[in-house]
Amino acid sequence: WMKINQLVRENRIAILAVQETHLNRPRVDALDDLFGDLLVIEHSPDPTNPTGARGVAFVLNKRMIKTPRYTVKEVVPGRAILLDLQWTDARNVRILNVYGPNVPADNSRFWTDLQDADLGRIDLLLGDFNIVKRRIDRIPLRADDPNAVAALTSLATHLSVHDGWRSTHGDDKAFTYMHGSTTSQSRLDRIYIRNAIRKDADNWDIRETGVGTDHAMPFVDLAYRRAPFVARGRWTMPKHL
Repeated sequence: WMKINQLVRENRIAILAVQETHLNRPRVDALDDLFGDLLVIEHSPDPTNPTGARGVAFVLNKRMIKTPRYTVKEVVPGRAILLDLQWTDARNVRILNVYGPNVPADNSRFWTDLQDADLGRIDLLLGDFNIVKRRIDRIPLRADDPNAVAALTSLATHLSVHDGWRSTHGDDKAFTYMHGSTTSQSRLDRIYIRNAIRKDADNWDIRETGVGTDHAMPFVDLAYRRAPFVARGRWTMPKHL
């Protein structure tokens, strides 16, 4: 978590979505003691094994956002958590952080359950999907379970979201995960964006994190285009002087 704090500071990340967190309430309380002035951690633990499996969380960077202006909803414990953040006085952004199951049948059922949950408008659907929709997103090339792919496609259509990195980079190949024993690679971690705000997104990227994880980090800038331009300002003496 020291490295996560460094990651959000150096990359100027306002909101970081994390999966496989293994957090429980005492661990989050301990982190609040360390980083409470800098970060807010909102988590959804696995109900049966919170410190040993699964878990999803949002890390909010207090350096960049006004953290009291948000609500969090646990959609699927340990698997899906929804952040509703007041972005500007007139606009909020709703982000669904997901951690898809590894087993194809469970993965398929997960997307169907999310669609049936009637979550309303989702601006960003992101996380570790544990599935790819196109063969090009794996090396060696192979297709994933068709039922799971169909369920995820149906959810994306239902939410009117699309894979922002793929839309921007065409048929380029890039991956977020490498299997340690087989060296196969895949782009399991993705960010889907609502079609209506596509014009507000830029700098779609995949970055190494420096954190102890075998996943790389998909990244996007989301800008409020109607915000007034703020210049650099002027030099002033510190108030305590």
